[in-house]
Amino acid sequence: MTMNETTKKATKKEMFEEIKAILESSPNMVPTELVEFINNEIEALNKKAEAARKARDKKKAEVDTLLEEVFACLNDTSFTVIPQIMKNFEDNEDITSAKVTARLTKLVRENKVEKDSVNVAAEGEKKKVLTGYRIIK
Repeated sequence: MTMNETTKKATKKEMFEEIKAILESSPNMVPTELVEFINNEIEALNKKAEAARKARDKKKAEVDTLLEEVFACLNDTSFTVIPQIMKNFEDNEDITSAKVTARLTKLVRENKVEKDSVNVAAEGEKKKVLTGYRIIK
């Protein structure tokens, strides 16, 4: 194996299934409790994966109100930068610039918003280049 090749790490379920296959190849020498234990562990892992899948699907189905609020901060005439958007959420400390950026990225992927570099100069500071967002007409 070369340095560039990656190896896939076996999951817990795959390891249990491998052990079970080895044990079942010589059934006379293996206590049935051991096979039952492995079956129970595999079943528990399946249930856990299903619960995680359901939770993930439920979260995806929920309406993202922050997405709508961020979209409402934008217009179709000028680019708005993240610090300007964050001023709308100053009263809510749970909303971070990272959360706003994630919503803007999603809006860009959905072709609802475009982004571009914007030169911004605050009083007494040098000009900086920030990413600005605006609604696609």
